[in-house]
Formats: sequence, structure tokens, C-alpha cells
Amino acid sequence: MKILQVIHGYLPQFRGGTELYVQGLNHELRALGQDLAVFAGTTHNAEEARRENYVHDDVEVTQVVLSGAYLEHWTRSYSPDAARIFRDELRRIRPDLVHIHHWFRLSRNLVEICYRAGVPVVCTLHDLYVSCPTFFRIADGDFSEAPLSPDAWRDSLPRLPWMEDRDVDDEIVRFREDFENELALAHRIIVPSQAHGDLLKRVMKFPSERVRVIPHGTITPPPPKKKASRKKRSGRIQLGVWGHLFHMKGAHVLFEALQQSGVAKRFDVHVWGKVVEPRYRRLLDDVTEGLDVNWHGEFVPADIEEVDLDLAVMPSLCSESYSFVLDEAFRLGLPCLVSDRGALGERIGDAGRSFPAGDSKALAEILKKIAANPNIIDDWRTKIPALPSMKQHAEVILQLYADVIRKRDMSRLEPDVDLPRRRTEHLAHQLMRREERMFAYLGELKREQGRGDHFESETKKLIQQQDDWGHRLDETDGRAIAAERALAGKNRLVESLGTEMLDLRRALTEGGDGELRRAPEAPQVEEHVPGLGSIAAIIHENQQILEDFHSSLQSDKKLKTKNQLIQFLTREIVAFRSLAASLAQGVLDLDLEAPILPEADVDLPLLGTPAAISADNNQAMSKLVEAYASIPARFEGLINLLGREVGRLGTALAQGTSTAEARVDSILEEARAHPEFARIENYLAKSPERLSQHYESIAGQAQQLREAREQILAKDREQIERAEALRQIGEFIEELRRALNLIHQPKLNFSAMSAPAVDIPFDVPGVGDLPTIRRVNLEIIEQHLESLRELRA
Repeated sequence: MKILQVIHGYLPQFRGGTELYVQGLNHELRALGQDLAVFAGTTHNAEEARRENYVHDDVEVTQVVLSGAYLEHWTRSYSPDAARIFRDELRRIRPDLVHIHHWFRLSRNLVEICYRAGVPVVCTLHDLYVSCPTFFRIADGDFSEAPLSPDAWRDSLPRLPWMEDRDVDDEIVRFREDFENELALAHRIIVPSQAHGDLLKRVMKFPSERVRVIPHGTITPPPPKKKASRKKRSGRIQLGVWGHLFHMKGAHVLFEALQQSGVAKRFDVHVWGKVVEPRYRRLLDDVTEGLDVNWHGEFVPADIEEVDLDLAVMPSLCSESYSFVLDEAFRLGLPCLVSDRGALGERIGDAGRSFPAGDSKALAEILKKIAANPNIIDDWRTKIPALPSMKQHAEVILQLYADVIRKRDMSRLEPDVDLPRRRTEHLAHQLMRREERMFAYLGELKREQGRGDHFESETKKLIQQQDDWGHRLDETDGRAIAAERALAGKNRLVESLGTEMLDLRRALTEGGDGELRRAPEAPQVEEHVPGLGSIAAIIHENQQILEDFHSSLQSDKKLKTKNQLIQFLTREIVAFRSLAASLAQGVLDLDLEAPILPEADVDLPLLGTPAAISADNNQAMSKLVEAYASIPARFEGLINLLGREVGRLGTALAQGTSTAEARVDSILEEARAHPEFARIENYLAKSPERLSQHYESIAGQAQQLREAREQILAKDREQIERAEALRQIGEFIEELRRALNLIHQPKLNFSAMSAPAVDIPFDVPGVGDLPTIRRVNLEIIEQHLESLRELRA
């Protein structure tokens, strides 16, 4: 016999259970002397429909390559191109019988074509495709036995973008009528299990009298070598799940049952397969939390043999037609826990247990019983049935072929003769509706084109506007970068000014006790402080003032020492006067007090150290007393000598106090009769003029500051605030300088200046905000003014 096998896809492109079954059947039929060919679908695509031929396992394969889009969509299940190529193949091959295993990727009128060509047909229904475009009868996510009708399935079937409800309804009716006609024209219909046939009878118009239940020949490889002996079970029970991992295969039901059983710790679960749906992956992650699950990923059947399993679990929510997975488990000697839907419940027998599909509580009860009595697994293992070989199956199929060919009576078949007309009308109506939508789309396209032209002009304007904005943005970015740099420079400037202010403040508060600082390096700052200049100039001038201040403080220490010397010399003069008065009165018994020497040992011009002066004076007094007593004639010479001493003391006094006349003017008043007074009189006369010039200079600087402030006001607010802060800092520094300058300038009348109002919220690093700077500076200046007043007094 020449047999044409028809299938939706074939090896090597496709390698699923149905494809491997057809390959195995062909192999055995060829061994039985039959002539075979294969007509198959593919996912390949071409500009025009064509056929491709190749040979696989010594069998000629004709592959249909279709054109167009959405080729696997259920609404493309009727294909005139596939039907034409199939009709041509029938004429070319001239088979004695056609065995159709599937219509998917081909056309749902293949049996009708064979009927018209007078070729008998045998159909094997490997799944539920003839009763449902989804293959598994899944409606709203659950298994459904509702007959294929628009009301029951309209919202559960995928639709193309242009399809409306009436388009879906028409396609459902055409799908149902075409397959009912296909089954009506088949000579024999094979179902691999009674459960599968019973379900098809319930959900569609089904010619029961021509149905034959023939279990598949197994496609699983030979079982592994038997292990020497299975050790007595004492540890955890090993469960295995494998196959396609998507929601309707029900792996999550097992995990939910383990969570509910309370004995999950007695089981390890091994899972083989790939989870392709992200949503189902998340569900599995949730239900397996806390369970001992080993995920092995993609696999080949030999991988399962590597794990010593005790039980296989098949919690499918689908209605399985046969289940090659169950064959694999039986080949491995594994009892099974299966759902009772479809062939699984029928085939399990006593080699395991079944439970209602999707009922995790029922499965949990079975797991509890297994955990309590694991030996029940060994009992189930002894009840595993033998599997029919593919050779045995091929012999049964070949006998069926022969019976069909022998009794091929086309007159007993009842085709739906009106179906071609309805199919043609459906296609015509479908074409008309699509033309209406196409013209509607064209009208909308024209309107949209007009709007598009308008939008294009507006878009050009917007693009030009955006270009302008882009240029402005670039300019703004440039200004922003420049402003950031300027701000960074001002920040460095403020920080430097703060450091300078702290150094000046420390110099005032520590007096001459602190060490003179080293001049810091000036930072690279372009900005200038109003009234003060660049930061380098500020640092340089501050250093000069600090050096002068430090030097003046050292001079103050010398002045204290000189004041002590003056007091010492004054006492010496008083002693001389007292002695002279006593001698003038004729009193020679003079009790001289021991002189109080100054702390510092300093040489006086022409006189020497205080100790030497005191010794000389005492010696002179003694000699004077002796001379007065012994030689009255020498009195006049001694008086002259004393005059010279007084002159020398006056000279020393003038030289020691000339830089501090403002503080010791009472002493200078007595020295006006001295010949040396004329040398410093000119300096005192010019002091008021210098003071006036100093205040005029300050007024000029203030005017410059006001002018600079007016220029700065034109800038942005942040720079205005910073410039104002720099100006005030400059004034504060100037005040500190003036306070330092008072030490060595003859200002006889000075009071604390009133600083400008400070209302800018601005902090100087290391110093504080502006009000705090102003307050501390005024306190320091007031302290030094008080010191000056005390020195003056």
C-alpha cells in the first residue's frame, strides 16, 4: 500500500510527541513493506506559496511553505493555497490511503479534498484541535467543555487587529462546520484513549460509529538497566515533574498541595522543563517558597534517569489524549500521581493514584498517606502496566488501513454539500467587510494626510523654534558655566577673606604673644574686592600691616621698659634733689633708700645699665656728702655735675619717649624747656593735618565702594549678595587695619566707627555670618581703643 501521512510539522524542524510518533509509525510500516510519504506544514514563509521536498529517514517529505502573515492564527486554518498544493500532491503521489494526524499550518478541508479525489482517509485525533482552535479548550484561563459556539467562545479566542465581534462569530461557525464535515467524511477516526473519544462526543458533532480506540505505540527509549536492588526507603521521598511547564500542565497544583499537607519536609521535588511565561514563573516562585525544589531546566529523557526518583506527578489541568510523559514514567518504573481528567485517570489503574484536576487539597491528602506509609509506593510499582511497542501498534494500524481500503465505500459518507457555498459566501462577505474598512481607512488616511501636511508645517516651525531654543540653551549653558566658575571663584575668595579676617582678629586678640604668621599663597581668583583689590594684594598688604603691628607691639614692650627706666631715673633725680635740699639746709645725715631697678637690663645712652647708674649715683651721692662735709668749696662743681646728669637724663627721656608722645604728654610738658624739644615740635604740629587727610582718604574709599556697589547691582541677585558681602568684608578688614594703625599713628581722638547695616544671609568659612563678624570686630576695636586711652592717660 502507498500511504500518505499528513501532519502539521515534521522532523528535523519539529520534534514533539506527535512528530516522533509519526516517525516511529512510518519506520515500522516501512519494515512491514509499505510505501510511505509525508505531507507536512512548516513555519517557513515565502512571497508566494510553494512546496519543498526533502527526504528524512528514507521517507519523502513534501513541505508546504505559505505566504502572508499570521499563518498560525486560528482564522488562517482554512488556506486555499495549502489546499491547492495538497490536491496537486494527491494527483502526483496517487496514494491508496491518506492518514491525517493534524490540520494545523495546513487547511481544514483536507479530508474533503480526499473525498472528492476518491481517496479514503483515516484520522488520528492527537488533541482537541478539531473542537477548539486553542488545542486545549481553555476559556478564560480554565478548561471548558462548552461546545464551540460564538456565545461561549467569542471572548476567549485571539482576534486580529481588524476583527469585530461578527467577524469572530463567523470564523467560529466556519471552523466548527469545516471540522464537523471533515470528520463526517473520514472512513475511520482513531482516538488513543476512551476518555479522549468520550470528551469529543460531548463537545461536538461526532460520528461515533467510525471511532476506534487504539493506544499509541510508545516512543520512549528502552528503559535503563535495572538496578541491582532498591535500598529500603528510610529518607525523603523523591518526586519528579517534567514536560512543558505552563499553567495548564498544573505544576503549581503539586506545590500548593505540599504547602497544605503539613508533611512537605518528607519530600524532595525535581522539576525538568523550561518555564516560558514570566507570569507563571512568578506564580511558581510564590508557591515553592520554603519547599525543597530542584530545578533542572531543559532536558532530554536520559537526564531523568540520573535521579533516583520514587514517584512521578502529573497534575495536568488539560484533558490529555494519551500522554507520552506517562509512558516515560512507566518505562522508568515510576508509579504516578495524576489528575483524573482525560487519559491520565483512565491509564493509571493501580499504578498510582488520581485526584480531581486542580484540587490541591485532594492531592495533599494523598501526600499525607504516602508520608505515613511510604511502602505503598512499592506496591504501586508492581502494578505498572506493560506498554505496547510501536511495532505492535503499527501492525494494528496496518490492519485498519487494509480494512478501510477493502471496504472503501464513499456512498456511505455524508458530506455537507452546502458547505462550499457557505464557505464562499463567508469569504465574499469577509472580503466586502474588509473593503468597507479599507475604504474607511483610505478616507481617514486622506483626512490624516491633510492634517499631516498641516502638522508637517507646524512641525517645521516647532523644529525651527527648538533650534532657536537650542542655541539659546547653549548660550544659557555657557553663561551658566561661566557663572558657576565665577561662583566657585567667589567662594574661594570668600574663604580666603575669611582666613585673612581670622588672622587679623587673632593678631589683635593675642597681642604680641602670638607668632607672626607666614604669608599664605594667594589662590587663583580673578575677582577683586571693592576698595581692596585682588586677593594677592590683600594678602600682601595684610602681611605688611601684621608685621608693622607685631613690630609696634614689640615697641610697646620696649616702651614699658623705658617707662620703668623713666620711673627709676625720676626716683634717682628725686633722691638727688632730696640730697641737695638736705645739703642746702646743712643736714649731712641723709638715709638713702635702696633703688628699685627695672625688670629689663637695658643700657641707657651715656649712663649704662640701671644697676650701674644706681651704683654710680650712690657713689656720687656718697662722694657729694663727703665732699660737702670736707670741702665746701667744691659744692658749686658738684652742682654743675648734677646739672649735666639731669641734662643727660632729659636726653635719654626724649629719645625713649618720642614715639609715644600721645601717651606721655604730661612728661613732655615738663620737657618743653629742654633744648631737644624743638626737634619733635614740628611732628606734633602736623598731626591734626595727617588725621584730617586720613579721614578724607576713608571718605574717598567709601565713595568708591558706593560706586562699585551701583555697578554690581546690575548683576543677578546671588552675585549682588556676594559682592555686598565682599564689600562689607573689605570694610571690616579696613577697620581692623585702622585699629592696627592706631598703634603707630598720632591720633589723639578716636571713637569706634559705625559699620554699615548687615542684612545679607551670608556665611564666611571659618568666621561666621556678617552680623557676627561686625560684632566681634567692633568688640576688638573697642578693646584696643580702651588700651590706647589707658596708654594716653
